[in-house]
Amino acid sequence: MRKIYEKKMEYGMCDTKALLKLPEIFKMVESGVASFLGLYQKDNLSMKRIYGALWLFTKTIVQIDELPFWDDIVEIEACRVGEPSKITCIIEVFIHSKNASKGIHAWVECCAANIETRKLLRLQSFDFEIPIETATAPVYTKWSKELEEERKMVVLSSYIDFSRHVNNAEYLRIIFEGYSIEELEQMKIKNMEIHYLAESKEKDTLSILKKKEDKTMYFQVYRDKPILELKMEEE
Repeated sequence: MRKIYEKKMEYGMCDTKALLKLPEIFKMVESGVASFLGLYQKDNLSMKRIYGALWLFTKTIVQIDELPFWDDIVEIEACRVGEPSKITCIIEVFIHSKNASKGIHAWVECCAANIETRKLLRLQSFDFEIPIETATAPVYTKWSKELEEERKMVVLSSYIDFSRHVNNAEYLRIIFEGYSIEELEQMKIKNMEIHYLAESKEKDTLSILKKKEDKTMYFQVYRDKPILELKMEEE
């Protein structure tokens, strides 16, 4: 596990309890993955310039043991894990307050794709030789649920990132916009798993669907097909 950078928890990153907001977790995870790949000149800027390609996140698991607090100095560490694959790589990211043994673990499965065709590239085609630290990696699950539509929304230009599609963290912000402050304050999320199934772009109309079973919540972002599926488990 390599230390990537430190960051001070700022006011705007925190919820009403002065803890790191859940959508902010995904921003930090995304930044950790990008910065780790950048150590090997395989970040999106390098990939676009050299290979005409970009990284696409396909699946992410987040395990929350302890959330950083406002004004904490947070450390972000990362490494590559999992069994070798021709197409996918898994980057593990650990986010924690400085000198703390508990924090947030995330495992991100990603693939490289041609910018124009969006066809996946084999890792060997661009000399992807980042060493694997451990073969241990999470098992991504599948679920099938009948969900109810909560609302619709239109993708704004502010949701779009460097890849010219909706940023991964924006989906979480969109989903949580359906909750009141009181509901968010009562949530104590311990695990999240998110599957990115397709891309959405500016002016797309998306449907947000959800269902809750006991302490597990299921969500889907849908256009003419599923764009994203999310499962969250409370304590």
